[in-house]
Amino acid sequence: MIRFLLPLALLAACAAADRPVWLKPGVEAATAEQEFLSCAATAQAQFPAATGIATAPRITLGGRVCEGSVCIGAAGPDVFDYDRNDNLRDRSIAACMGAKGYDLATLPACSGAVTPLTSHPFDARGVCVTGDGMLAAR
Repeated sequence: MIRFLLPLALLAACAAADRPVWLKPGVEAATAEQEFLSCAATAQAQFPAATGIATAPRITLGGRVCEGSVCIGAAGPDVFDYDRNDNLRDRSIAACMGAKGYDLATLPACSGAVTPLTSHPFDARGVCVTGDGMLAAR
């Protein structure tokens, strides 16, 4: 029974995690969304996706070398791709939003019934972030 409850508890913890959001007190939510999308589009144009290939060692338990009842081993590396410009885009968005007067804040994810906000609050107490990134009051 615990085997099945633990994954559900972990999923619930992830779903309720705090979420980053750009805040500027008094600005309308639609304006904030437009300004973020403008900054994101500029960042994407300046720093387009640049796929890189990397490897990481794969460590397996229960393999190669054993001492007593503990076995540790290394297998061939895992190969994965990543976007080399992802961090640059994030920094570009941060600079753009900061220049427009926004601050990056971390607010809790919404759960249950909430009321969407039409403008950014001056006080973020009682404010949460919906699944689509919009602000709401709990």
